[in-house]
Amino acid sequence: MGTNSSINYLSYWSDASSLADASVSHRCFSCIIPSYSLPDNAPFGEQNPRTGDGFASQYAFDFENLPLEYSDYIQGELLSSLINGTTYVISFWVSLADLNNYTYSDYSIYFSNTQLNENSWLLDNYTPQIVTNTFITETEGWQNIKIQFIAQGGERFFTFGTFLPYNQLDTFRIGCADYDSIHPNSCYDACVVHLDDVAIYPADAPVYAADAGGDRLLCTGESATLGNVSRSQYLYWWYDEQGNLIDTTAQITVSPDSTTFYVLQQKDFKFDETSDTVFVYVSDCESPLYIPNIF
Repeated sequence: MGTNSSINYLSYWSDASSLADASVSHRCFSCIIPSYSLPDNAPFGEQNPRTGDGFASQYAFDFENLPLEYSDYIQGELLSSLINGTTYVISFWVSLADLNNYTYSDYSIYFSNTQLNENSWLLDNYTPQIVTNTFITETEGWQNIKIQFIAQGGERFFTFGTFLPYNQLDTFRIGCADYDSIHPNSCYDACVVHLDDVAIYPADAPVYAADAGGDRLLCTGESATLGNVSRSQYLYWWYDEQGNLIDTTAQITVSPDSTTFYVLQQKDFKFDETSDTVFVYVSDCESPLYIPNIF
């Protein structure tokens, strides 16, 4: 608990309460402070990001500090406000910290037109528009939660957290194994949730799979452009036959000396990944075509 939350250093992300202490774990932290490296030093155990290099973490509730009731709040900002009457999908991935004795089904999202900047331990005076009603049970990997909702219009901010008093929470004691023999009694009567890959998009938004283009036939020395049009909020990675990363654009121009193939890996706005492979055949077009004499 505190006011120096690392999530406030991110663009478009913040705490919804000045008393909250949501945190960010990132592989790059190991460059500065090795003891912060992932996956070994994620909050309350070990965890790798689902994709990319980092993820956020928050206390959902904590029975260790009763009678104080509090939750951390992870607040995000959209690039544009939601449109009234439009059906959207919110998709995100969660993981339960290893050293938790508890989980719950009340993880919720509150949408607002303006940014929240409260000074409360628990925002139980807000009514979230989305309650997941899903127990978070995955600890080693990541658990996807995807929910459709209809926007009221004007929503620009969304906040993950707990919005109920503790006595109204639907909790479940799962118990956990001690971290190791060197750290006995290392499990906590709390629920810490890791959050990654949050996406909010219209339910009818078109989705495009990776498209490296059709196979190509080149003469030695010729070049070809592979791939397709670049799309907003899509990421691209091109790999050669040896698995080396060669570019991160939607299209690449190649001029191989011999027949080979290239792999396009793509991540869309939902953080779903697809891939496509294109073969480039190379021929020595200057060599005359030899047809044996059968007579």
